[in-house]
Amino acid sequence: MVYFFSLLFYLITACATQQLSPPDIKPPVYGDLYKPDSSGQFPALVLLHGRSGIFQRYHDEAMFLSKNGYVTLVLDYYQGIGSYYVLGEEKRLKRWHAHQQAVFNAVNYLKTLAEVEKDHLGLIGYSQGAMLALSVAGDIPEANAIVDYYGVSPAQKDFVNYA
Repeated sequence: MVYFFSLLFYLITACATQQLSPPDIKPPVYGDLYKPDSSGQFPALVLLHGRSGIFQRYHDEAMFLSKNGYVTLVLDYYQGIGSYYVLGEEKRLKRWHAHQQAVFNAVNYLKTLAEVEKDHLGLIGYSQGAMLALSVAGDIPEANAIVDYYGVSPAQKDFVNYA
């Protein structure tokens, strides 16, 4: 029953995100963008949700960060791809790689924005999103900061189930 309500909540919140990237970007960048009120260039952050999808607390954090001088993208990396947890092992790995590509696309999207300092980007991940952030950070030269909330370490056995 709890799973049903989690899924229902995810479907409702996932529909609320918007496509930010041009249609030729695959997978597209879906999410919500929060910008500081003042003009200028700012460091940018990609906020990666956990397994259960996007909750209001992610938007609250993004609003807080934008008020403190960060362009923040709450990335919905499930939108257009689907959850990592519903398929067999081979298909799960393909979805994981698609989620990784969604993060790369989000970073590239942020770098196109005039308000973003192109070489000052960070990733904030929660649980599964933290593991996703860790799995791509080494391939994003502009990533100056990685914040891991509740994710496993790459040294832990469970990490191989995600990478």
